[in-house]
Amino acid sequence: MIRRDLRLTRLFTDALTASLGVLGALYCVITAFGLEVTMSVLVVITVLCALLFTACMLWKKALWLLLPFGAALVFCFFFLDLPGMAGPSATKLAHDILTRFSTAYPNFSFLIPAVPEGYSVTDHTVLFALAAVFLAGWLSWGVGYRSCIITIAGTLPFLLLCVVINDTPPHIVPLTMLLTVWITVLLAKHRREEPAHMTAVRMLLTLMAVGLLLAVVGTVYPKEDVRDRALPEPVQALLDRLPGPMQNALDRNSRGFRNEDLGADTGETLDLTTQGTRERKDVVMLQVSSTEPGVLYLRGAAKDVYTGTRWESRNEATAAQSVYSHTSIGTAFGENYQAAIQVENLRDKADVAFTPYGFISCPGAESIVSDLRVPCLEPEYEAYYWPGVPTMDLREKGYADPGYDGYVTETCLGLPPETKAALYELALDYGYDPSLGTLDTIAWVAEFVRTTCDYRLDVSRQPRNYDFALYFLTERKAGYCVHFATATAVMLRALEVPARYASGYRITIPEAGIVAEATDQDTHAWAEVYLQGLGWIPVESTPGFGTSVTLPEVRHEIPEGPEPSPEPESGQEPEGAPDPTPTPEVPSPSPADAPPPSEPESDGSGGGTGVAPLSFLAALLPLLLILGIAILVLRHTVILRKRQALFQSQDRNQSMIEQWAHLEQLVPWGAEIPDGMEQLALKARFSQHAITDRELQGFSLVVSRVQAETERKLTGRQRLLFKWIHCLDLK
Repeated sequence: MIRRDLRLTRLFTDALTASLGVLGALYCVITAFGLEVTMSVLVVITVLCALLFTACMLWKKALWLLLPFGAALVFCFFFLDLPGMAGPSATKLAHDILTRFSTAYPNFSFLIPAVPEGYSVTDHTVLFALAAVFLAGWLSWGVGYRSCIITIAGTLPFLLLCVVINDTPPHIVPLTMLLTVWITVLLAKHRREEPAHMTAVRMLLTLMAVGLLLAVVGTVYPKEDVRDRALPEPVQALLDRLPGPMQNALDRNSRGFRNEDLGADTGETLDLTTQGTRERKDVVMLQVSSTEPGVLYLRGAAKDVYTGTRWESRNEATAAQSVYSHTSIGTAFGENYQAAIQVENLRDKADVAFTPYGFISCPGAESIVSDLRVPCLEPEYEAYYWPGVPTMDLREKGYADPGYDGYVTETCLGLPPETKAALYELALDYGYDPSLGTLDTIAWVAEFVRTTCDYRLDVSRQPRNYDFALYFLTERKAGYCVHFATATAVMLRALEVPARYASGYRITIPEAGIVAEATDQDTHAWAEVYLQGLGWIPVESTPGFGTSVTLPEVRHEIPEGPEPSPEPESGQEPEGAPDPTPTPEVPSPSPADAPPPSEPESDGSGGGTGVAPLSFLAALLPLLLILGIAILVLRHTVILRKRQALFQSQDRNQSMIEQWAHLEQLVPWGAEIPDGMEQLALKARFSQHAITDRELQGFSLVVSRVQAETERKLTGRQRLLFKWIHCLDLK
C-alpha cells in the first residue's frame, strides 16, 4: 500500500508538471495569433492526457488503457471528421507562418496555402486539442525521465513560433508556465540515494517555489529599462539579413524604447526603424492665437523622399519654386481674405516657423529657400495665411509652375517598385476603383488607412528589412501618427497621387484672439497632397483626429477586409468586363473576422467544419464505456488463461514457481503466506529433484485458499482494482 501511495504522489506531480508545459506551449501560439479557443475543453483534455500518459510511464500495466484511448481517437477521426474540423485552422496558421517568411525569402512563396473560407472556435479548439494529446505524451515521457532536454525540445518550438515568426512577445502567463516546467525538471532530478517518495515531494516543492519566484520577478522587475543603444556594426549587419520577425525578436532595441524627445520633428531625415513606443507629455510648447477660429495644422517640416525605412529631404526645389509651393493658394485666390496667426515658441527646439496651410508670408522669418520648411530665428513671430482652404472648391486652379510640377512628379511619386506593386494590389483587394478621380482617391486612401489600423502609442519597432508602410498596413496594423501619415503618403503615391510626409502641431483655436496652448501631446504628423495650381493640402488619416479638414466627405465606405470576387447571379453569364461602379453598401468583412459560412444541416455523417459535436459526444460516451468494458473483459480473460496454462504446466517445478510468484503478488493486498511454502518454492527452483504430484497438489490448494481469503478482505473498490485492473484472481 505504501508503494502504491508513493506512485500516486508521483503521478500527481508528474501529470501536473506535464499539464503546465502543454498549456504553456499551446497558449503561446493561441495568444500570438489571436485565436479563439475554448480553453476549458483544452484544459480538460490536457489534464486527462497527462494523467493517462504519466500513468503509463509509472505502471506498465496501464498501457492497456491506451487501447480504449486509441479506439476513441480512431472513432473521432472517422465519425467526427477531426481532420476536416481542424483543417481550416491548420491551413490558416500555415498561411500566416509561410507568408511572414516569404516576405524575406520570396522563393518560398509557392508553399503558401490559400486562406480557407471560414474557420470557427470549434476548428481552433479541435486543432489544439489534437496538439495537446501528442504534446502531453511527449512531456509525460520527458518529465517521467526528468529529462530537461526532452521537455525543452517539446515546448521550445511553440515559443519560437510565437516570438520569432509572429513577432509577438510571449504572454507573461504561458512564459511563466514554461519556465517553471523547465527549471523544475532541471532541478528535481532523481538521486539514487533518495527514496522515491522524496523525489516526488521535492519536485512538487520545486514546482511551487519556481512558480512563486517567477511571479514575483515578473511583478517587481522594471519592464521599461531598455535604452536605445546602438548595436555593434557586425551584429546589426547580421540582424539586417534575418527575416523581419526574427530580427525584431533578437534586437534588444526593438521593444521597450520610449521616445522622450519633446516637440515636433523638424529634421531633414526621419529614421522609421526607430519609431518605438512614444511617450507624450503635457508640456506647453507653443502659445498660439489667430484671427480665425478652428483647427489649424501648423507645419514645421515636410519630407519628400521615401526609401522604405526612412523619410529624407532633398530640398531640390529652387527658391522661386519654393515660394510658389508655400504661397500658391494665396496667389490663386488673392490676399483679401487673409488671416493672421501669432506664435510664441516656448520650448520647441526647432529653428523653423510653424506655419498654417494657405501660408502667405511671415515677416519674422527668413527668406523662403526650401519648399519643405520655413527658416525662422525668432521665438515670436506672426504669419499671414489664407483661411479659405476648408470651404474652397478644390477643382478651381490657380497659377501652376511647370518646373515645380516636374519636381513633384519626379520626387513625390517615387517608391520602391515592390512596395508600389504590393500597395496597389492591396488597394484593389480592399475595393479601390481605379476609375476614381483625384479627390475621391485621396478621400478613399484617408478613410482606408484610418479604418484599417488601430491607434496605439505603445508599439514595438518594425523590422529594419521590411518596408515600413507595407508592414504597418498588412502586418502590424497598430501605431501612431507617424505610422498613419507614412502609410497614407505612400499609399497615395502607389495610386499615382503626389504626396509627402509632414509634421508639426495640430491645434484648435476656440475663438478669434484667444491664446491657445499647444503641448507636446499636440505634436502630430500627417500626409499632404499636391494639387496643381493650389500647392500642398493636408490629409488627415489618424484615428481620433477627425476627417480631413480640406477634402469633401468620403463618398465610398472602406471595407474591413479584402473584397471577395463577385459571382454572377444564378442563370446569368459573367460578362467580359466588371462594372467599374463600386458597391460599398455592404462592407466585406476580413477573413479573420468573417463568420463561418453557413453549412447545410448535418446528415449524420459528421462532415463539415463548424458543426458542434455535442450530439456525437452524447452517442460517443456510451460507446466508449462499452468499448472500455469490453477491453477490460478481454484483457482479464487473456491474463487468466495465460496464468492457468502456467499453473498446469507439465513441468511440476515450473508450475510451483509460477504459483509462488502469484503468492508474492498477493502480499501487498494483505495475503499471509503459510510457513513451509517458501521452502517448497526454493526446492522447485534450485533442487535437482522434481516436485512430486502430492507436493504440487498441496501447494495449489494452499494458493487457492490464500487467494480466496485475501479477496474476501478487500473492499468493493479494492476488489474492482484487484480483479479488473491487476487481474490477480483465479478461475
